[in-house]
Amino acid sequence: MESVRKFQDQLIAGMKGVLKSKRVVEAFYAVPRHLFVKKYRLPSFEKWVEVTDQNLQEHLAFLYGNHAMILYGMDKDFDDKGGQGNSVSTISQPSLVLWMIDLLKLKKGQKVLELGAGSGWNAALMGHLVGSKGKVVSLDLIPEMVKRAKESVKALGFSQVEIRLGDGGDGHEPCAPYDRAIFTAGCYDLPKVFYQQIKNGGLFQLVLKNKGGSGAVLLVFQKKKDHFQSLNSFLCDFVPVRGKYYVNGMEAVPLQKILSENKINQKPMGRRPFWWSANNEDTFQWLTMGFRSFLAISEPRYEVIMIKKKITSFGLLDKKGKSLVVVHPKELVSYGSMKAQNLLMGLLKNWIDLGMPGLISLGLKAFPIDRNIKVKKGEWLVKRNESQFLWSMPK
Repeated sequence: MESVRKFQDQLIAGMKGVLKSKRVVEAFYAVPRHLFVKKYRLPSFEKWVEVTDQNLQEHLAFLYGNHAMILYGMDKDFDDKGGQGNSVSTISQPSLVLWMIDLLKLKKGQKVLELGAGSGWNAALMGHLVGSKGKVVSLDLIPEMVKRAKESVKALGFSQVEIRLGDGGDGHEPCAPYDRAIFTAGCYDLPKVFYQQIKNGGLFQLVLKNKGGSGAVLLVFQKKKDHFQSLNSFLCDFVPVRGKYYVNGMEAVPLQKILSENKINQKPMGRRPFWWSANNEDTFQWLTMGFRSFLAISEPRYEVIMIKKKITSFGLLDKKGKSLVVVHPKELVSYGSMKAQNLLMGLLKNWIDLGMPGLISLGLKAFPIDRNIKVKKGEWLVKRNESQFLWSMPK
């Protein structure tokens, strides 16, 4: 329809200079986004909106707006506390989808593995780019979303796109090895199967989550024989993966719970004035992002702490010394002893001396967990269940 083209043109005009590949732009026009949204829900609203041929016209402005949309799940499921049962699915903002696909540098005839099929729009766009001789395998754990995605892909005649019900963290060995792989959900770990299922030299996009959402980062990796080497990294935010690679307990922990479980006196034993160039909650979160991200990947004692309902901060918990320090916009509050505060100040000085690096300024190599890694000066090794991440200062 003429009105569809108008909204498509507006979006592409807003991405001028961002997309490098004309083929990705062509794919956007060839695979209309509205065909993959049968119903959606606005944040904070429980009512679902059904999209039909009859009412499509009135929804086009929203369907082609540059924002994410909720396709499955309720607001309470986004708090990341419910474990395996509370799955959610969104369709990411179109500019982000196109940009991520652009970074994959897809070619005709390539094979692609996707974790998180969602609406199926991503898979269809990639299917268009790899062509009829290529292959896209996209996996999702939500039966309803798999059913919808299959119907949408089939309607466009993309036989090269296969939507499957399953845990994307296990990959899909029958079609391996893949030239490209992409995560459209955040993961705390890198599943070991990807070291075997991606070709040497292949590109892989991973959304790496950290405790409390401290600096989730989109990493563009290249496969280097037995490991992955980061090429680019960008701050981002995605819903967490579910299934066996979901990690519970990543959310902020209430202050009283931390003190109680570690048998630390709930009455503060020391307060130290400390400003982060601001004294309000909103700017405090932004100003401390770099330091929090650094702590999340380098310090196992790092904690994300809920001070009040929907108000979070961070600090260090020294379990052995029964000491906790909580960082506030205008002060540091210590519980138990001053040990955790002294540790925090030492880490802050170290971070400043290093040039105050943020996640996106650091280099990263990912190795299987059973690989013996020698850590050099200026590097930090973070071990998770199936992978270990070797972070390094930029050269």
